[in-house]
Amino acid sequence: MALSELSSTLGCVPFSLDRIMRFLVHRHFFKEEPTIQGTAANGTAAFEAAYGADLWKYAAANPAFNKLIDDAMACDAGLAVSAIIESCPKVFDGLKTLVDVGGGNGTALGKIVRKGEGLRGMGLCP
Repeated sequence: MALSELSSTLGCVPFSLDRIMRFLVHRHFFKEEPTIQGTAANGTAAFEAAYGADLWKYAAANPAFNKLIDDAMACDAGLAVSAIIESCPKVFDGLKTLVDVGGGNGTALGKIVRKGEGLRGMGLCP
């Protein structure tokens, strides 16, 4: 998808979107390569077309990229869980133990356990 089309679809200023996309390319989230074009038509994910592996396999083989993914997910979890706790303070009432399966670095679980009275947390990561 061309930047102008993406900008129009999202309703944002092309210049700002261009800067964000260049940052993401710089951080290796995307590659500017012609091989990515048409991936939706042939059923191949753009990330896989660019990097030769799906996101999780690539992350497992590249520690620096894996850390970037972990940090991004922790940031997202921190924001989402904070919003849940603030908006629905009683959602965890009555729980004694909460298990987070595949919880990365434990950001979400840690926030929930700190807010829950007497709540214990257990993180299970592969």
